[in-house]
Amino acid sequence: MYYEQLKIISQEDTAYGVVVNAEVKHNDNIYCPYCKSIKLKRHKNNIITLRDIPQGIKPVVLQIKRIRYQCIDCKKTFTEKLAFVDERRITTYGCVKSIQHSAFKMPFVDVAKMHGVDEKTVRNIFNEYIGEVQAKLDRVLPEVMGIDEVYLGSECRCIITNLQDNYLFDLLETRKKDTLFKFCKEYQEQLSNVRIVCMDLWQPYKQMVQTNMPNAVIVADRFHVQRMATNAVEAARKFVRKQLTIKERLQLKDDTRLLLMNFERLDTKTMSRLYELLERFPLLNNIWWAKERFNILWNMETAKEAKSVYNSFMASLDIEAQPYFKDLITAMKNWETEIFNYFSYARISNATAETLNREVGRKFDVGDGYSFNALRNKLLFSPKGLTYDLGYSIRDATKMVNKGILLDKAQDILNDILRCDDTFKSKLLPNEVDE
Repeated sequence: MYYEQLKIISQEDTAYGVVVNAEVKHNDNIYCPYCKSIKLKRHKNNIITLRDIPQGIKPVVLQIKRIRYQCIDCKKTFTEKLAFVDERRITTYGCVKSIQHSAFKMPFVDVAKMHGVDEKTVRNIFNEYIGEVQAKLDRVLPEVMGIDEVYLGSECRCIITNLQDNYLFDLLETRKKDTLFKFCKEYQEQLSNVRIVCMDLWQPYKQMVQTNMPNAVIVADRFHVQRMATNAVEAARKFVRKQLTIKERLQLKDDTRLLLMNFERLDTKTMSRLYELLERFPLLNNIWWAKERFNILWNMETAKEAKSVYNSFMASLDIEAQPYFKDLITAMKNWETEIFNYFSYARISNATAETLNREVGRKFDVGDGYSFNALRNKLLFSPKGLTYDLGYSIRDATKMVNKGILLDKAQDILNDILRCDDTFKSKLLPNEVDE
């Protein structure tokens, strides 16, 4: 740990950290750095104090006794250089590396406390590392891009993801049009390489792609569309709840999750409870079944089949149900091409982006008070990067298999998680759709 040049004399564990006393081992190959003479004599002893790699969460102080030499020929004095010492910061290079690594996982204040240095030192080391990484890094726009947003505190930030390799590509300060177009200007030469962009139903995203990415196809994220159908059920539940007694309201409140759960996730017990609830409230029964008729759309193989399901859904809506699905109907009208592109382009979705949103939120919560640039640097330039395999976990897929439902889908998910399916990239091409 303490390098080959040192001989450890003592080590003391104090209330302020670990103090290690050492001296430089004798070196027969030392020479004068000025005249290259090997005729040297000891001039005096110096003790330098360095910060070293912490032991656990305790700072380590390294006190080194080293000799100052005088050259007999040129009479100049010098101190032997130690390869592991960062002279600028009076730390070891091991300590600098430890600070770089810890700064991505912990707030700067905690990193400074653990290493026994000033917080400003941590920030400087971190910023220098980011500068080195950025100088070496060749950032290439993904061919399959996801655009979404995440709320950090009271601010809405835009995140750009690589949906081919499932990692965070960039974090933008806002999701406003000016910020989006500035991002495009930065990667102006690469914009023509983008083939597919998956996004939620935010108009500035659509304008950015249509204006700047001539070869890109827009795919509306199915989960944002599906959420509108779920919101219709929630709106109906709230309307019904206002007309009930306090006891009945509490019961309906407890069943919120039951009403909003995807049908394929229901087991026999929860399905029985749900049917009892729907039988009691005709309006909920009407809206819930309309939502399920709409969700059948996502199980279709082609856009033509999906459009047929949607037309059947619209035909089945009565006057009572239509107001609750107003937002969904409007979105399906305004984004029809982009929504049905989902079936033609490998069923791309922003599941990865949604999961990364949670990871970004956790990073923000850990370092409450981070500036935007500090948070962005921590997310983008971490040695491991911020990645996520899929929107499902192995636990989710295993549950689906154990329940005996959607077996083929569950197996596909497991294969993707375990990296058994190597054909994902080749599947990102349009299917032939009969219109």
